Amino acid sequence: MLAHGTGQETHVLKKGDSLMTIALTVKQVAERLATTESSVYGYADRKRDPLPLYRLGETRGGLRIDEPDLEAWIQRRKEENR
Repeated sequence: MLAHGTGQETHVLKKGDSLMTIALTVKQVAERLATTESSVYGYADRKRDPLPLYRLGETRGGLRIDEPDLEAWIQRRKEENR
């Protein structure tokens, strides 16, 4: 695990098979979706197609989602609402 901080934003990089992926925090996801952090937690608790958050470590606030997983989830939501 590598952490890279730029001011208030912290990106946690996770080493994948052949490339590194940016793991977004709940706050960053909320900003990208133009919603609240509470709504992001609600999306993760959905029974049908929940937002795939995972816990990084044991600390409070350690929930993350890999950027490609967020993009895929958004695309599925768009297709579902057509």
